[in-house]
Amino acid sequence: MCDFFSTVRFRRQIKELTKRERDGYASVLADICNEFKGKTIEEIRISLDRILDADKFCLVKLRLKNSALHLSKKDGFRLLYLVRKDKPEVTFLYVYPKRGNKGELNVKNNDYLPFLEDYVNECLSLVKHDIQQELKELE
Repeated sequence: MCDFFSTVRFRRQIKELTKRERDGYASVLADICNEFKGKTIEEIRISLDRILDADKFCLVKLRLKNSALHLSKKDGFRLLYLVRKDKPEVTFLYVYPKRGNKGELNVKNNDYLPFLEDYVNECLSLVKHDIQQELKELE
């Protein structure tokens, strides 16, 4: 069983993206939950989208589809998350769309430091998520 957590920055971004349904980002939380639903920690850890591979964790930038706008992974969302190597834990750090009025360019390697700092600063106060339950609530 895998535990999922999130930082304040991630939750603020989700709130901002889902504020207005007409923007086309309303599916972001469901798209994230569907990506991780039923996966083991081993399946999550073997991601080929690793940005940083340290001793105790991996930083991953994952491409996600945007089902609200029917966009493929190429044009959908980018999810930055951290996977612990010593525990079955995943922490969502940030998510951003590639297209639309809130679309962002790629986050470059030097830009990852604030997200890792968030994790370190909030490590003891991260919010835990139940992916299965959140999906049920979204339906």
